[in-house]
Amino acid sequence: MARLVGAGVLLTALCVCALAASGGSVIASRGDRAPRSEHATMDKFILRAMNTAKIPGLSVAVTLRDSVIWANAYGWRDPSQWREKVSLDTIFMMASVSKTFIGTSVMQLRERGLVALDEDINQYLPFAVRNPRHPDVAITLRMLMTHTSSISDENYLGDFTRFYVEGDSPVTLGAFLRGYLLPGGVYYNEESFLGAAPGTEYDYSNVASALAAFVVECVDGKGQTTFAQLNENSVLRPLGFVNSGWHLADIDDTNHTIATPSIFVEDPSDGPGGAAGGEGHFENFCQYGYPDYPDGAMRTSAAHLSSLLGMFANNGSSAGVRVLSPASVEEMCRLQPGVEEEGQGLFLYYFDRPPRRLIGHSGGDAGVATEMMFDLDSRVGVLVLTNGDWTQEGYAEAVEGIENMLLEVFDPLSARDGERVKQWPGNEYAAGSGPREHGRSAWRSDEKLEGDSRMDGVGTKHGLLALGGVPLRHGRRDGARSSRVTLRGAGAGGVRSRGASECIVPSEF
Repeated sequence: MARLVGAGVLLTALCVCALAASGGSVIASRGDRAPRSEHATMDKFILRAMNTAKIPGLSVAVTLRDSVIWANAYGWRDPSQWREKVSLDTIFMMASVSKTFIGTSVMQLRERGLVALDEDINQYLPFAVRNPRHPDVAITLRMLMTHTSSISDENYLGDFTRFYVEGDSPVTLGAFLRGYLLPGGVYYNEESFLGAAPGTEYDYSNVASALAAFVVECVDGKGQTTFAQLNENSVLRPLGFVNSGWHLADIDDTNHTIATPSIFVEDPSDGPGGAAGGEGHFENFCQYGYPDYPDGAMRTSAAHLSSLLGMFANNGSSAGVRVLSPASVEEMCRLQPGVEEEGQGLFLYYFDRPPRRLIGHSGGDAGVATEMMFDLDSRVGVLVLTNGDWTQEGYAEAVEGIENMLLEVFDPLSARDGERVKQWPGNEYAAGSGPREHGRSAWRSDEKLEGDSRMDGVGTKHGLLALGGVPLRHGRRDGARSSRVTLRGAGAGGVRSRGASECIVPSEF
């Protein structure tokens, strides 16, 4: 059992897990609110959580406005081979955290007077997008950014094998959207849209998010420059991102810096006397892509993502560089009309952890689980990047426990003056209720430190595996429609050779 007290962490009956030795933490010379004596305890807490949930690799940073005040990395870049420890420069896929980059680009265009949030998007597009059941109702950017556009992912998730490929997708963003949204298009069917009219129903949509990015491409790129290039010029470069990008081709992986997406497979056949201890082993996914890349395919490191998080927490500027106006950040953080109960802003949303007012975004894809958020009152933020899978038992609870521990260490509620922070308007959830339970992970007390610093009970064999169902392309762990990855047997066709290791191709799930 872990217990948070005051500005520190009191760990009762804490045993060090047998995952991996952490690298040296990075601590800013200013603003570090945690005594150095607590850093080792924090490491133990994080390693314990990783061992419990079988989190293969993790990179974490804590920010205060636009400064990093603590950061560290743990575990393995390639868990199936126990190769290369994660560092703060390890590159992770962002999954739906990518949508915050889209939001930043849209608001930059709004500041320049090139787009309006509440006008028909068709004036910006080379083809008209309408819900065929409601042809007279316009779809707006605000609807796209609040998941109320009536554009649905059901068609996409019904047969996602059409879109996931090893490497980068050869299909352009515009071609994908035209084929998905226009009646008669190559990917179109009646499930491309909801039955509800635009603006009347909340339904988390990756495709709608990608359409918002395409508006940026059409307006600012004028059909000549891709969203990826525009976003690099207006967001990534000003914030100091290097070796980061929307496509694998944009990243130099000569030194194997990209974390391998993976999933832990429970497999008692590994045998209680073997390396797996009768628990299971990790399987690797290939590095993959899809044509709607803006809604999930950004790849970067914790060191660089902290600049974006700091930009939001610092009212639009980071390290003296202004990316958004304070008014734009305020609008993105404002609860939007009609989706107050969902805690939805503009490609940002509130996390149900009262009394804190935490806003940010989470992300989930095959073998990818990420999260970033900051407290609107203290401006302390935390981000966690992992190369594991939300569908693993106890994974979400473990990540949430790490985040809550770090927030309480660096931003203790007990140190705040006056009453505790009020809940955001429209939120009626109490801790432990609402769309997601807030139970803690059941920390094991029988763990022992092993000399090889590997995860206790986890094997490294390469079993053949394919996945049925759909990947978690949802980005909101509290969503009622979150899809779960299920396992089924497969032949060799579901595995591709990648040097010394094998990996699962998402298009062959």
